[in-house]
Amino acid sequence: MVSRLAAVVCPWRRLDPRASLAVVLLTLAVCGGATVVAADAVGDSLTGTTTIDNPNRPPEWVCEQRETDTSAFADACTAPREVDVDQSDHAATAIRQLLPGTLLSVVGIWLLFTGLLALGGSVRVVGARTAWALPPLALPAVARAVVATRLASTTQWPTALEPLAATARRVALGGGSDLVTAAGLLGVAGSGAILVAVAWGTEGVWWGPLAAGTAMVTLAVGPLLGTPTPRLFGTGLLVAALGLPTTFAPRQVAMFAARRELIGYSGVEQVEPKPWYVAVQHVVGLLLLAGGLIVAGVPAYLV
Repeated sequence: MVSRLAAVVCPWRRLDPRASLAVVLLTLAVCGGATVVAADAVGDSLTGTTTIDNPNRPPEWVCEQRETDTSAFADACTAPREVDVDQSDHAATAIRQLLPGTLLSVVGIWLLFTGLLALGGSVRVVGARTAWALPPLALPAVARAVVATRLASTTQWPTALEPLAATARRVALGGGSDLVTAAGLLGVAGSGAILVAVAWGTEGVWWGPLAAGTAMVTLAVGPLLGTPTPRLFGTGLLVAALGLPTTFAPRQVAMFAARRELIGYSGVEQVEPKPWYVAVQHVVGLLLLAGGLIVAGVPAYLV
């Protein structure tokens, strides 16, 4: 009876690793689909246009020289000075721009989950197990889609394009709804519980609760980060990428660094880093990975 219960609670014990990949793809589909649903709901709730300066028209000082200077801008000067932009398309596009960040956020959090337990076994095995901690994060995504559909018809939309895009993203992310907050808390708690279960089932991992707590704290800062910005997203991903080598291959990185320092000495091939130094390398990598994800606003895409 206990073994059957464990198989249900811990499906990674009896399912093929390919099932873990299917779980990741399903989570990506749900989170991405929720973003698309929110974009469509906001787009359907908006009508009208906004007049802006034509971005395809050269500056006026260029057009003033048109008669004496036959430049490549001459034909563009015949374009109208102002154009009408459809508010519906602009708001929906602003939300769809969150889609790549949402998908990358799911992958980034999976890497963080795996990195927290990577020292306890094979990265491939640990990654297949921690993949099961991702589905709870689809719950806040569904809640956001539901709330965005409701808010879209009741929101007072600004006419200026930049405020319109910012408001659209805020609505797509739930707009501080209590339902989204509750779903986020449940999602974070569910992911943490699964990580603890994975740690207990992984030999040599005694820091499971600490790893789960670190993951939960990283995710819980999502509501504090506000609406994600593309400018910080790229910077954060770069920082996270710098932490990947020491997170998933700390021993190899330590050996490589030692061999570089010992060039010219005999016995370089026998260099073996001490366990504590490998652990330090791993922790540094995790700090860079978690810090990069926070700078990129990854938790804000999911919670």
